Amino acid sequence: MQVVMPQRSPVRVSSTDWLKLVGIAAFLIDHTGLFFIEDDEWWRILGRIAAPIFFFLIGFARSRNIPLSWIVWGVILTGIDWWMDGDFTLNILLNFAFIRLALRLLDKAEHKSLPWFLGAAALFSILMLPFADFIFEYGAQGWLWVLFGYAQRSWRDGHSPFEKMRFAFGFIAAFAYAFVEIEWHDFEGIEAVGCALVVLGLTLVLLRFNRAVSPWQPPTFLAPAIVWLSHYSLEIYAISLFLMQDIFDVFH
Repeated sequence: MQVVMPQRSPVRVSSTDWLKLVGIAAFLIDHTGLFFIEDDEWWRILGRIAAPIFFFLIGFARSRNIPLSWIVWGVILTGIDWWMDGDFTLNILLNFAFIRLALRLLDKAEHKSLPWFLGAAALFSILMLPFADFIFEYGAQGWLWVLFGYAQRSWRDGHSPFEKMRFAFGFIAAFAYAFVEIEWHDFEGIEAVGCALVVLGLTLVLLRFNRAVSPWQPPTFLAPAIVWLSHYSLEIYAISLFLMQDIFDVFH
């Protein structure tokens, strides 16, 4: 009797995996410029797309779980910043955890009233722009990208009221983020224009985003690695930032 072993289905890369891979590349570029490049302006400009990608995906996702790794690494990285620079702004991972909690409340709203709740949340985020950065890394800028992702997913689910809202939230998030980042990093002239164009380009890409199996698949041997990187993208962010800070401290 011949035993036929079941064949394992090949790993398929999704649109989310590709987007997270871009986010990983962006934060590695950004942190390399921050720690190791003297004239780092264009490195930082290219890195500006990293945070919006992950905030957007948190808004787009249905999961409300808060991984323990977010809390642990968020506390560690916040503590390092406080110890090194006296800055007690909570790390972006703790902002992600806070957002997941807030989205649980948003999910309880009746669907017919959800656009109003999202509008109120957007207005609150705009009003908090001058203040939230002192509490959370990327503060209310990140919240606006989350609302953009939430509206984009709602529209992809077939809820037509969100079609115009996703455009409104996307461009509000892009304008607020570009404005704050240009001011924060003292970008001027062509650098300011470059930052704005990078953020605008990302917004246009995200307006077309849908979570699905990608029509373009990498070679079979690369697919598991890409999916693994995607799954652990935020842990990679935390560990790479931790190591880069350590290397920077050793040589400075």
